[in-house]
Amino acid sequence: MEKNNTQTEQERFQTYLESKGLSKRTLKEYAYYYSKFETSKATDQQYIESWIRGFNQQVARAFLKHYLHWLKLHTQSQEVELKLARIEIPNITGRKAKKIRDFVTEQEAKRIAFSMANNPRNFFAVLVSFYGGLRASELLAIQPYSFQWKKWDDDPIKPGVLKVVGKGKKEREVFIPIGLMPKIKRWIQALAEQGWKRDQPIFDISLNRWQVVFSQASEKVLGKKLSPHCLRRGCATHLFNQGWQLNQVQAYLGHANISTTSIYTQLSNKGLQEKFEKTFKENQNEKS
Repeated sequence: MEKNNTQTEQERFQTYLESKGLSKRTLKEYAYYYSKFETSKATDQQYIESWIRGFNQQVARAFLKHYLHWLKLHTQSQEVELKLARIEIPNITGRKAKKIRDFVTEQEAKRIAFSMANNPRNFFAVLVSFYGGLRASELLAIQPYSFQWKKWDDDPIKPGVLKVVGKGKKEREVFIPIGLMPKIKRWIQALAEQGWKRDQPIFDISLNRWQVVFSQASEKVLGKKLSPHCLRRGCATHLFNQGWQLNQVQAYLGHANISTTSIYTQLSNKGLQEKFEKTFKENQNEKS
């Protein structure tokens, strides 16, 4: 807690945060708040309340929860541990009402995809993002064998299975409509013939560039600039509208919690796959 060894302590705290699987963006934000926090006053309730009021941001509050928890784990002073246990972190107040976020429907996602049909990478990126409910970072990490080809070859009348790695390096399975799987397979086979390696991401585009490409396409097709994340929201909205339960959508999208609470629900992949198959019926008979 002493500032004369701030860098050393910050490095240890950084290592702890990395072990929790936090994103680079979150780590950067936490580093900023660490620089603004007087660690020598970590057991001062009045200072804690004043500091939170000064920022009034959920990220600042999240940083403080992580930092105080880390201190409790590593302090060698029972007195400090008891003081930290008594600290209450105030809730954020006066927050603005959340704006209804943009999303795209299944048909809009298809229209955007077909507007980029001359570029297979972009075409498949849109559809895989939508049907998989993927974050852009998850999409750009997909490799040829992220698709479970053996499962699909053994039972091609079922939706394809795609393994993705989400936040906190948690793996989950999402599904691709039957009509889309043969097209993706032919495209990946064409990439392999061009020398594509099995551990090489198939969507070879930077995150910033993909955001620009998608934004331009959505403006052209829908008349408004949207981010690729609207595909993920669109998938969630479609699943809700088709009768999926909240915890099923949570599992499919890889959310760590529902609203502000941490609720984990273990669902069978078989159950989700059957739900997916019923949800996207019109794609089952789509010609390859």
